[in-house]
Amino acid sequence: MDPMPLRPVRFALLNLSVLLLCVCAACATKKSATQAEKPKQELSAEEKSRQAWEEQVVDNPWMVSSDYFRQKNHSNTIDLNAWWEDRKKLEAKQENTEQRLARLEKAVGEEQTLSHPTQQQGEKPPVAAGEPARVATATPGTQRSRMLRSKVALVVLPEVYQAAGDMKGPLLEAVRNQFDVHPQLLLVGPQDVEDILIEQGLAVSPMNTAKIARALGIYPAARLVLFVDKLALLHEAEGFKGRVDYTLVDGFSGRPVTQGEETGSTPSAADGQGPLLEELVGRLALILEKKAAKYEWLSRVAMVEGKSVYLSAGEASGLKPGDILAAYGPGKEIIHPIAKVSMGFQRGPFKGTIKVVKLFGGDAAEAILVAGEGKMEGNDLVGLPNKSD
Repeated sequence: MDPMPLRPVRFALLNLSVLLLCVCAACATKKSATQAEKPKQELSAEEKSRQAWEEQVVDNPWMVSSDYFRQKNHSNTIDLNAWWEDRKKLEAKQENTEQRLARLEKAVGEEQTLSHPTQQQGEKPPVAAGEPARVATATPGTQRSRMLRSKVALVVLPEVYQAAGDMKGPLLEAVRNQFDVHPQLLLVGPQDVEDILIEQGLAVSPMNTAKIARALGIYPAARLVLFVDKLALLHEAEGFKGRVDYTLVDGFSGRPVTQGEETGSTPSAADGQGPLLEELVGRLALILEKKAAKYEWLSRVAMVEGKSVYLSAGEASGLKPGDILAAYGPGKEIIHPIAKVSMGFQRGPFKGTIKVVKLFGGDAAEAILVAGEGKMEGNDLVGLPNKSD
């Protein structure tokens, strides 16, 4: 076949292609001119933010990771320094809160109750009045002839000092004279109580008696807390007459034990208020002695560090190196569900036997675990071992 007849066809196709290219170029030029003439619209805030974010992603690929989305705030900006500082403050605040809870929160828990103890099955019978608790040593077959002193606290309400005027000095002197040499009671005096409560942020007030008692039951492990509610002295021609109102509260539960008043008088006004205050405080000491005799001797574990168990009782309480004690959980008070009265105190689970190895401070001791597998914790009870333990 002769190729010559195909040449006009090829030429026509070539011309058609050139024509199409010219038309496309003209259309593109017109579109560009139209877009150039059209005014540019203002971007919205969201479009600007997205455009800025896309530009940052191009320059910083790490921003598409999960770290970016965890740290990116609502304004689409990020301040790592501020974020890190806020995180450190939060961690410090949480740590401080946990430390305070560890020290104080147990003081208001329901498991820290101990009000009117009665003998429970398997427990050691309570010590009778006039028969102080005696502690055994680690040496088999021996028993010390000394006693353990029950720790009590005396709280004088501020209203007493305000009403009595210059009575504070003579009152504190009478308290020291009555309790310093008491063979069975170890007194935490009003001034020491005030210092302890200030450290714990508790105000001495009639509204806080339960909290105050429980706090003193934790440290310094006061078994009973006596509140002097009112004190009045009347000066007459033949002498002085006086009256003191009191409330006795259980230090381990914050529950009232008894409430009442005591009166007294002196035959001569020449002797001043001192003898009358001695008599009134002596009556309060007798009340404490009778009540404390019905309670078994108990103290608290203050803290545990490694193998050392630190106790809130020591030389002043009558402990000596080598003494053997038993540790229990905090225990709880059993309340009758209908009568709503205390049925007695049930000690927590037996944790082990400890031996006093060192005395320090005015009334503190260090002990070590000699038997048992229980983990010692702060606020555990410490008492004389039972035969069943």
